[in-house]
Amino acid sequence: MRVKLIDSSAGNVIEAVASGQADFGICFARNLQPNIEFVPLVGDVYVAACRRDHPLARKKSLSWREFYQQDYVGLDQTSGNRHLLDQMLGHIIPERPSLCETRHVTTLLGMVEAGVGIAAVPAMSMPSSAHSVLTHLPLTDPVVKRTVGPDQAQRTHAVLPGW
Repeated sequence: MRVKLIDSSAGNVIEAVASGQADFGICFARNLQPNIEFVPLVGDVYVAACRRDHPLARKKSLSWREFYQQDYVGLDQTSGNRHLLDQMLGHIIPERPSLCETRHVTTLLGMVEAGVGIAAVPAMSMPSSAHSVLTHLPLTDPVVKRTVGPDQAQRTHAVLPGW
């Protein structure tokens, strides 16, 4: 058996599965094509990532309105996470624009670690709680959650057992 791991955006994962470039993918459910089967596996909430020495790090939680009053870095409009956040938070108008935008959550976390600003990221993308620089706090009002799981194209035989 040969395994090839493709680390890419949710949209690229879904496209790779649909085109047959990948047997299955793991991503969050978003804009699934009709020929893609998705199995919800785990919920993943969005959190505010910040440095441990940031004044917000002492808070228990942060509302989205409070988040948008801070210096923050965001995801660009090609990001599936950005698309989901825009859908869920369309009623909240940021008081200021993001300091900058990037395509990948890992880049956002690097910018937070460097002290550029805070960022809204999926909780499962955060490093362990023992990280020396980064921490996170829940984002509320509303709580925004995505569903992550495996997906595969509808085929005559299942790639993953149980499908």
